[in-house]
Amino acid sequence: MNLMRIGLTLMAAAGLAWSQTETVQPKFEIASIKLNNDGGRGMTIRPSPGGRLNVENITVRQLIRIAYGVLDSQISGGPGWIDSDHFDISAKAENNATFEEMRPMLQSLLAERFKLATERKTKELPVYDLVAAKGGIKFAPSKPGSCITPRPGTPLSDGKPPDFCGDVQMRRGRLDASGISMARLAMLLTDFANLGRSVVDHTALTGTFDIHLIYAPEEALAAAPLGQASPADSSNSSGPSVFTAVQEQLGLKLESAKGAVEVLAIHSVERPSEN
Repeated sequence: MNLMRIGLTLMAAAGLAWSQTETVQPKFEIASIKLNNDGGRGMTIRPSPGGRLNVENITVRQLIRIAYGVLDSQISGGPGWIDSDHFDISAKAENNATFEEMRPMLQSLLAERFKLATERKTKELPVYDLVAAKGGIKFAPSKPGSCITPRPGTPLSDGKPPDFCGDVQMRRGRLDASGISMARLAMLLTDFANLGRSVVDHTALTGTFDIHLIYAPEEALAAAPLGQASPADSSNSSGPSVFTAVQEQLGLKLESAKGAVEVLAIHSVERPSEN
């Protein structure tokens, strides 16, 4: 009996320690936020060596989607300006953090600078599993030296953008990414492909890859607030659907499934002070 009590006490103590550790949210060492008044229609996310992150022309709803890896349908509430106001963010993590490691830091940024308060719930909802299609993948792992250090402020081009390490550029009907993981590809498809479901990585592929995908814009980025295409992008209107493009161009497949999906309800949010 005494041994049982000791065991339960140790379990309770371990649970308490785990709970206390879990509440420690990583943060950026420094972060600058400015209102973007340029009127540009594209959004750029550039992680850099040394734990640096530069984001251009992003709305708060988009930032929530990226920070939490959720869809518009998984976000409820919030004032209209979270879709209309655009911001530039320059941040640096204390360590050489990857983009995936920066997601909880973006959550901290939203809580501290935008005063975002949400309620998080989990529901069983339809998802898409990202898996390898028959015939194998049609892209190669990133090679050392195949990408260059990101330069903040580099504009989008009409052709294929430069290969910045970890860089992602999304436009209507187009995805160009250098040195990203399959987990991040799944997140990008969730964030931007307008599929109406979360995408979950089940490829079992490790390492990083260079991904270039072209598809019909009606199937992706077609709905506000992420539908921000330039006139030069309209040439993809006759391209394949996202489902077809993923299979034919990447050798991957999106399969219908069910999974636990996080839902966020916005209780409060404020415009940040610039710095």
